[in-house]
Amino acid sequence: LPDAMEGPTPVSALIHAATMVTAGVFLVARFSPLYEHAPAALAMVTFIGASTALFAATIGLTQFDIKRVIAYSTCSQLGYMF
Repeated sequence: LPDAMEGPTPVSALIHAATMVTAGVFLVARFSPLYEHAPAALAMVTFIGASTALFAATIGLTQFDIKRVIAYSTCSQLGYMF
């Protein structure tokens, strides 16, 4: 996602707003009945989401380009959603 934000602002806004950001969360939400029957998979998704949120927020704090800060903030929020 941070590399995709290097494009023109309207394109990066579209990617940030809807297309790439919500697709993965929607897929995980659709598979939630499967995760109820597989606690190990649910624990793995939880761990990956928490580590993504922490890692992306930490990297976002060190960036100077505003578009990259927004991209890493989006990655962090995706981790929270997972």
